[in-house]
Amino acid sequence: MMELRGFAVGTFSAHWLSGMTVRITTAELHGKTVVRVDGWLESPDEAEELLRVAMSAPKPVFLDLRELHDADANGVTALHSLAKAGCRLTRVSDFIKLLLETGEGRMPTMPSTSTGGAQ
Repeated sequence: MMELRGFAVGTFSAHWLSGMTVRITTAELHGKTVVRVDGWLESPDEAEELLRVAMSAPKPVFLDLRELHDADANGVTALHSLAKAGCRLTRVSDFIKLLLETGEGRMPTMPSTSTGGAQ
């Protein structure tokens, strides 16, 4: 067993996908699975990976979103889906709460097509 912030951890795994801006880690703590999401949930691949990890984890699942800094529409949809499936969202920042309440994620930044002047 390893020690993680004062908790005895039975299993621990981390999921990094090449080119991704999010880290998804799982740990078994006192009979529950904690899925921690760190970084920026900002692509369909990242949202799909979060869904895959959380849905395949032993229940009950608690999503620790303390270090989730931002999410696009795909990420917000994934979080809503996981909550509806019974995952508990914990340690959610006010900003992420706002995204979840409004149902809107940050839209990808589009390159400017302007040729100059005030915008």
